[in-house]
Amino acid sequence: MDALLDTLSSVSLKLLPVLGVAIFVLLIIILRRSFDLMKKVEKTLDQVDATMKKIDGPLNTVVNVSRTIDSINSAAENAVKTLAVSAVKNYEIVLDWFKENVLKRKDKVKDNDQSSDSVEITEDELGL
Repeated sequence: MDALLDTLSSVSLKLLPVLGVAIFVLLIIILRRSFDLMKKVEKTLDQVDATMKKIDGPLNTVVNVSRTIDSINSAAENAVKTLAVSAVKNYEIVLDWFKENVLKRKDKVKDNDQSSDSVEITEDELGL
């Protein structure tokens, strides 16, 4: 048993430095490849940054168009709300105008025996 331990000890003393050098070489190879990879990543990030700078202008244009569409939408919404409020407030006036202009025109059409499809409304009849 002592002979076995002496033999293992002498083999270990010879193998440990060799294994240490091999591990050190592997570590150097791994570090070198990781540095090369970092250089490639840096180049890729530079390319991505340049591309982002190129598309920054068109993205700003899209944002401005979107804001314009939003403002047009809100203006149209406000116009419809204002029209509805005005129509409700002036219901009697609108009803009288409708009776005077539209119903008179229908009576004229019936008197002239013309179909309602061929009748044009003029600006005078609409009060414009």
